Amino acid sequence: MYKLIENEESAYKVILKEENSIRSEHTGKVLKEYKFESTFTEHVDDSAFSKKFRNFLDKSKEIPFEIANDLETGQYLVKNYNYSSSNSSMDDYTTNTYTFKIEVKEAEELNLKRLLINDIEYKVLRYSEKIEQNNSIVINTILKLSEEEKEIITKLQRAEQIYFNVNSLGIRDYSLVMRFGKIYWSKHEGYYKADVTLVEDKYDEEKNDVFNRMFVEQSNLIAKLSEQIEYNKSLEGILIEKNLLSEKDVIEINKKAKENYRNNVWQFTLIEDVEK
Repeated sequence: MYKLIENEESAYKVILKEENSIRSEHTGKVLKEYKFESTFTEHVDDSAFSKKFRNFLDKSKEIPFEIANDLETGQYLVKNYNYSSSNSSMDDYTTNTYTFKIEVKEAEELNLKRLLINDIEYKVLRYSEKIEQNNSIVINTILKLSEEEKEIITKLQRAEQIYFNVNSLGIRDYSLVMRFGKIYWSKHEGYYKADVTLVEDKYDEEKNDVFNRMFVEQSNLIAKLSEQIEYNKSLEGILIEKNLLSEKDVIEINKKAKENYRNNVWQFTLIEDVEK
């Protein structure tokens, strides 16, 4: 008999129906998967136990819990569950019989030691990974950056080649080909913090037309606003230097703005503090 252990006071007995081994999408390690079944009966007017069990299973999709039997213990997450119920009457009481089918997977701890983006190591304040479409890995991390490191990230963000190598040492011993998702910035005394999303290239193999149209609209808006910022900066410099503005100056200003508009893109996601 297996037990799903919520805490020292609560444990739920389940029957093992199937056991499998899978390979982790994060680390490549072999992990266990179980399918369990649990059946119990309670009075219709007192469904506290079934509600508590469902709450535990919902919570355990995100928070690891312990599974124990006579031979082993381990930390697991709920992948999925469903249940059915049927009514019956007995001794003037109406009861519900619940049958739960539960799928769980072994939880693994991701122990990041060093993070390299395009072969440059950065200081990590927070790190997590999840699996998205096409079994792609999406990383969310908060980095602490110097002014120079911030410039490196923003240059890589606006490079023509959108994909680059990311090494999460301690989690895997090989690099992933990734691109930037959203980056949010906050400026502090002597440094920056960046909330960075990194998306594996496999994610982009499946296209979403609605998303793509929205992405084009947003990208065009950011590009135009950034172009205007660069235009104004160039205009101010020329006016200060020459104290006049000619048609030739206007052409030159527009040319410089179009060439350098990407320099300001990062400012559109500048917030007070990325960790708040």
